[in-house]
Amino acid sequence: MFWRYSPRSEFITARAFIESVLFFNLTMSSSQNSYDSLASTIQNLIASQTAFQRDIITKIAALETQIHIGSPSTSPNPSLKVLPTSLKLDLPWFNGDDPASWILKINHFFDFHNTPEDQRLQLAAFALEGEALNWF
Repeated sequence: MFWRYSPRSEFITARAFIESVLFFNLTMSSSQNSYDSLASTIQNLIASQTAFQRDIITKIAALETQIHIGSPSTSPNPSLKVLPTSLKLDLPWFNGDDPASWILKINHFFDFHNTPEDQRLQLAAFALEGEALNWF
């Protein structure tokens, strides 16, 4: 039996029906391909992020083994010495006696505290007392 076209659109031709089915299948397969592509991309991102996370955890663990907070004798790497943050060093005072010694001490103090060069003179002025204070 053949499909026939009716002015009332109750029937469609076989060709129109087949074209509709083919279009539907094409649309569905295209959507399925898009979905599969999206799912694949998401899986790749998840795998990449998981590998990145494992890499970071490994690197952090390696750093933790290199840096040991405590006494330098128990540190796995003796070149990495971590000093306690509660260590307090007083600024060396200068009264005018033995300037070479004081300059050496104040430079060690500034180096230990990573004092910027542009702040060293101002801080050194605080350490002057007695006759040395009059000079400044």
